[in-house]
Amino acid sequence: MRESQLRRVAGTIAYSMAEIFGFQKQHVTPAHGVVLSSVANQVENVVGLLANRMDTYPTLSFIEALRASVASLHQKVLDRQPQPQL
Repeated sequence: MRESQLRRVAGTIAYSMAEIFGFQKQHVTPAHGVVLSSVANQVENVVGLLANRMDTYPTLSFIEALRASVASLHQKVLDRQPQPQL
């Protein structure tokens, strides 16, 4: 249930950004029909990361745990300190 909620939240954001930046969201082929793009793969990746982070906040509500998890991932992934040059 939590993953489906996260998928809906992350998917809404990801597909909106894909539309804004012109990323391909799917591809239709005669042999395979609709094939999802890397946007769908990245949504699944983010859902997994957020779900794992949310496990560290068992006493918080869904929204509170989501906010804390996003902040934690943001710090880990985006707030990297510059590496000293040798």
